[in-house]
Amino acid sequence: MRNPQLAEQLIEMMKIDQELRLAAKPGKELINYLIYAIDGVHGERLRRIIDVHGYPTEAVVGADALHALWLVVQHQDFDVSLQEECLKNCNFDLADEAHLTDRVLVNRGRPQRFGTQWYRKDGKLMLRPIEDKKNIDKLRESHGLPKLKETLQA
Repeated sequence: MRNPQLAEQLIEMMKIDQELRLAAKPGKELINYLIYAIDGVHGERLRRIIDVHGYPTEAVVGADALHALWLVVQHQDFDVSLQEECLKNCNFDLADEAHLTDRVLVNRGRPQRFGTQWYRKDGKLMLRPIEDKKNIDKLRESHGLPKLKETLQA
């Protein structure tokens, strides 16, 4: 049964998340504190949503709201168990699932599987370690992601 109000809440959370992150620039420390605060609020709100409605799925909230949920969950780096629970219980599309899988693995201190997670070093983007670089393109293709070489060149 569709829940348009829940879908609307998830999309609004994503809009807030993205608006803050797009406004963040190096040297603007205050906005980073706001981002962390909003991530905390969103984490608590997601937990309440799950308690009341169960884990959102595409059948309940639609594809756009499910993608919005994924994006908000992706930024719950201080609550990896929430990321893992949503990964297990929400039917994210394959590309979103791959990104969240890597995020969870990296947050658990393990090499990523799909090559979607990066970090900055001296202003340069660096790919986080990958568990099986030899078979990465086959795995990425199975989840609708471009070849790693294409991503590195972008």
